[in-house]
Amino acid sequence: MAPRLQRPCSGRTHGALSARVQHGGAPERAIRNAVDTLVELTHNLGIATIGNQLYMSGLSNLFGQPEFVGGQQVHQVAQLLDNLEPWLREAAPNEPLSVYIGSENPIGRAAGVSLIIGRFRSPYSDRSYIGVLGPTRQSYRDVMTLVSHAGKTLEEALYD
Repeated sequence: MAPRLQRPCSGRTHGALSARVQHGGAPERAIRNAVDTLVELTHNLGIATIGNQLYMSGLSNLFGQPEFVGGQQVHQVAQLLDNLEPWLREAAPNEPLSVYIGSENPIGRAAGVSLIIGRFRSPYSDRSYIGVLGPTRQSYRDVMTLVSHAGKTLEEALYD
């Protein structure tokens, strides 16, 4: 059963995300607020990269999912996270939104997770991404909408 999102496609949710990011102050705070909000809304691991800087939040959410309690899968997810930043640097997904489900995930085929990652424009790097990593059982449409909105909101905040 997929984790329930807190009304992810509602205007109120998008407004809350926008408010937290737009009023975050310094660029680092705006990015962290966007990641933290994705974590709260999706109950997944939230990530953002700006150049070589990686922001990550929600490890306890990810490892608290039933799929990852104990066993070898936790180790495989940890290896995926260790290789996430170099993989993003090499792969540089050019799509506004990319979805890698389970074995489609090129850096964590055996980890049994999905990576939903969006590219956004940033004055600090031409390789800026925001997304979530979570179990394969989730509401993809809702999470994709949130990730896309988070990227657009960050663009607005960083160029404002």
